[in-house]
Amino acid sequence: MKRVNGGWSPWSPWTDCRCPGATLSAGKQSTRTCTNPPPSNGGKPCQGISVRKTKDCVPCPQEELVLDTAYDYDMYDNVYGKLLLC
Repeated sequence: MKRVNGGWSPWSPWTDCRCPGATLSAGKQSTRTCTNPPPSNGGKPCQGISVRKTKDCVPCPQEELVLDTAYDYDMYDNVYGKLLLC
């Protein structure tokens, strides 16, 4: 079977950075997924970030570090790239 490397979807439209339950927002964020096409048969994952935020996007108090599968982990020699997501 042929290896298929992952490709990025287009960036989503910019949306407000808003914490769950909050009425106010600050800044904007946009996302994309590694589904155009998804990696298969041993193909490489997409490289780069899956979430972009403006500098004024305020972090939510309940944010937690999550593993971002968009990174090429081989480049980091087992040091995983992480993003803060609202």
